Amino acid sequence: KNYSLMNSVVTNADVAQIINSNEVQSAVNPAKQQPRRSRTTKKNPLKNATLMAKLNPYAPVLAAQRKRDTGAKKAIAKGKKQGFRKATRAQLRQAYAKVHQTVEAAEARYTELMKL
Repeated sequence: KNYSLMNSVVTNADVAQIINSNEVQSAVNPAKQQPRRSRTTKKNPLKNATLMAKLNPYAPVLAAQRKRDTGAKKAIAKGKKQGFRKATRAQLRQAYAKVHQTVEAAEARYTELMKL
């Protein structure tokens, strides 16, 4: 193992010849093939539903639930918003009516005072 031949005894051509000889090649393990790498661009599983389903088989179920829930939430929010608008419109009408009554009353008092 720790033995090395002197340079003068072995030359580069001799080493290559020895390595390629039938005796050495029959004793050496066969060369292992390198794994093939695909050269495609990496896809983002958060944006690619197919890839996300491959990584997490439960992802399509969650996505469907999320879509269903947000639709219901939007409908509820829309209903609340419309109800809020109706209530605020009614309050504004009442406030305007009150202001209008007080202005009319003030004008009536002013005209009475001016007649005197």
